[in-house]
Amino acid sequence: MNKYSVAIVKGNERKNILEKALQMFENKIPNIQGNIIIKPNFLSANCLLASTTPETLETVIKFFRNKFPNNKIYVAEGSHVCNEYVKRYKINEMLKKYDTKFVNINCDEKEWKIIQFEDLIEKKCDVRISKLYYTSDYIVSLTVPKTHANIGISLSMKNLVGILHPDDRPKFHGLSENVPETIKKYYKRQPYDRDDKIGYYLMKLRNLLPVRNVDYIRKGSLIVKKNLYNLYKNIQPNLCILDGFDGMEGNGPWHGTNAHLNTIIIGNNCVSTDLIACEIMKHPIKDIGYTNYIDNIEEYKKNTEIIGNTIDEVKKKFKKHKFEPYL
Repeated sequence: MNKYSVAIVKGNERKNILEKALQMFENKIPNIQGNIIIKPNFLSANCLLASTTPETLETVIKFFRNKFPNNKIYVAEGSHVCNEYVKRYKINEMLKKYDTKFVNINCDEKEWKIIQFEDLIEKKCDVRISKLYYTSDYIVSLTVPKTHANIGISLSMKNLVGILHPDDRPKFHGLSENVPETIKKYYKRQPYDRDDKIGYYLMKLRNLLPVRNVDYIRKGSLIVKKNLYNLYKNIQPNLCILDGFDGMEGNGPWHGTNAHLNTIIIGNNCVSTDLIACEIMKHPIKDIGYTNYIDNIEEYKKNTEIIGNTIDEVKKKFKKHKFEPYL
């Protein structure tokens, strides 16, 4: 197994510790000859706690543009609020300063690579992933460590779910055309699955009620974890940047609260990076999801060097989602 590296930097100012972590990790980044694609997490335009902040994105783009002045650099995302986020935070204006192009996967991507997922009735189904990503020379996953209602925690590999064709994203949750409506009805979008104040208060109201349909929650969580592993087998980020200056705990990925982790985590392997982030967040490994299906998982930790702060210096228990006991 290869040797991997993870940088951990704790501090009181986001941009400062991100720049410090990138400088610390610079000699771990190879001489990239082709395209560089940055996958941010624009989950919400209303709640930056759930998303990659514009400041974080600009800091990372500036670093790569300075290091690779002649490479093509793309920021490519496929969240349902892509256009709203880009417009609200003037992302295209910022990208022009660094000769970088934004790609909305939902409408700009024209070619797709077919892979296979598994659905809720254990049948294989075809899923399309962005060819821009599949043929990229270097992928940067730039996201936020947060709790998640379907898995447990969302980290660097989970961020790549946004490269799926928009029509195929229900298949990530096992909802293929093979699944009968009698089962699908338990997995329909809920009123609180929205990134505004209405969703926030509906989530608080729901948490006052007992958890129902536990078997369906478990089944849905299991299939999401399996399909994240299926995605991992086909494509992985080359560099993982977790902006944990804030971090989300509790009712993630939209309606959680600020964990105040004050830490940036950067790694050159998604498994080792996610394992260390999970340990920092004091969550069980099962909450990462895809790592449950990797046989030699302990070898990744053994073969990973940590630079900067230690895990013990930064770790802080993230409050779990209410669904956590059933995931």
